[in-house]
Amino acid sequence: MEVRDLTKVFDNSVVAVRGVSFGVEKGSFFTLLGPSGSGKSTILRMIGGLERPSKGRVFIGGKDVTRLPPYERDTSMVFQGLALFPHLTVSGNIGFGLRMRKVPKDVIAKRVEEALDLVALPHKRYGERRINQISGGERQRVALARALVTEPQVLLLDEPFGALDLKLRKQMQVETKKLQRTLGITFVFVTHDQEEALTMSNIIGVINRGRIEQMGDSHEIYERPATKFVAGFIGEANIIRANVAELRTGNALMKHDRLEIVAPAEGLSVGEELFLSVRPEKVRVGSAADGCANRFEGTIVDEVYVGLSSKVTIQLDLGGRLISRVSIADIGQSIPIGSHVAVGWDPGNAIIIRPPSETVASRLGKSPSVPMRSSL
Repeated sequence: MEVRDLTKVFDNSVVAVRGVSFGVEKGSFFTLLGPSGSGKSTILRMIGGLERPSKGRVFIGGKDVTRLPPYERDTSMVFQGLALFPHLTVSGNIGFGLRMRKVPKDVIAKRVEEALDLVALPHKRYGERRINQISGGERQRVALARALVTEPQVLLLDEPFGALDLKLRKQMQVETKKLQRTLGITFVFVTHDQEEALTMSNIIGVINRGRIEQMGDSHEIYERPATKFVAGFIGEANIIRANVAELRTGNALMKHDRLEIVAPAEGLSVGEELFLSVRPEKVRVGSAADGCANRFEGTIVDEVYVGLSSKVTIQLDLGGRLISRVSIADIGQSIPIGSHVAVGWDPGNAIIIRPPSETVASRLGKSPSVPMRSSL
């Protein structure tokens, strides 16, 4: 599946999608990840034929389907609200698309039964139940089965787990990913949930204000964000604006107000202004910070215990705040608010992010600032 220069303008003034281009390999699980209003669902609807692009083209299986109606695109969609028919049985819902295609009744019955088996809802137990007689998780499976029974080339999923509780949501994430691997169908998934995207996807496209800011696998997106927006949106990050003051052998000395920070020097120039991103789990606290090239002192002003780890906010003596996520196994207990501690990180744990005008992603448009309480 491929989109080229896809643009959508509503009411001749509201630009929802701005010149988006990307391709998805056959059999991949691709996720469009972004905040509410970023344009991700609009892109999905244009792929499925539910919205007509203002500009650009959509290709499925190498065929230009831009002007084709949804039923001629060889796609199926699972909507956020599921859109199941309450007056039909489970089997009736799943077989609806096949009946619209005039498939013979005996073929429909066989494929509906196979689809129910795929989503672990045995036909004998669930086939004749009404939609209001099954749970939220079971309805989710029915929606998946209804989309899969037509054997599409591309399955489109628009935040389908949004209404589920956390435990069921995680269960459906695992089962959907397993199902995609089993079937080998191309999945295009839309979500605003970073953890969901990282868990399920082969490739992630991070979208902001109608533009793709970065595409890559989970590791690349998390560990090597291309823009400030991506660094701040995927998980948490300490984002520090700094100037390159001095180049040394292998490292650079960077300054932010009274802070002097050692960072990798590759590709940097004296006087350059950029951002450093340091993930909270890379920021060490207490005696663990003693050997760090970047070592500062500060006071714990906030602490959140989250089971296996504790998230602490440190007010640095030299100004600014940092967030650290420390393992309870390492420190033995949570750190009380008011504690004065050392905090630090190694230069290799900082990611250099240039201002938007110097990044590849910014050629699509400038990224907005992300308000972070851990930003310096």
